[in-house]
This record gives sequence, structure tokens and C-alpha cells, in this order.
Amino acid sequence: MQWENEKEEKIEALDSWIESTEEELEFAETIHEILENSSTKEEFLRLAKAKLWEYKNPWIEDTLQSILNLAID
Repeated sequence: MQWENEKEEKIEALDSWIESTEEELEFAETIHEILENSSTKEEFLRLAKAKLWEYKNPWIEDTLQSILNLAID
């Protein structure tokens, strides 16, 4: 039974990672779209920062900020 418990924990961890990665990819695609459609840097920054505030997952907050920084810098 030990393997079954260990396997379930590993499955849960991988499922969580997949979920987080999907959120990160979705955010990056949204930032990409905002960047393409913004007519000014100010507009882009305003919309991108507003989008960042919509994501409430503290586990990926730093990653999302890094994605936004990539587009800003």
C-alpha cells in the first residue's frame, strides 16, 4: 500500500505543476496579445499590470511577474 500512497502524492504534485504551467502559459499569451494590440507603452503597462492583478495564485506570482518583466524590460 505504501507505493499506492506515494504514487498518489506524485500524481497530485504533477497535476498541480501542470495546472500552474497552464496558468503561466495563458498569462504569457495574454501579455503577448496586449503588447501586440497596445498603441502606446503606457497603455500596455496599464493593461498588463491590470491583468497581473487578476491572477490570485500565490504559488506562481513571482513567475507571472517575471513574465511581465520580460515584456516590460
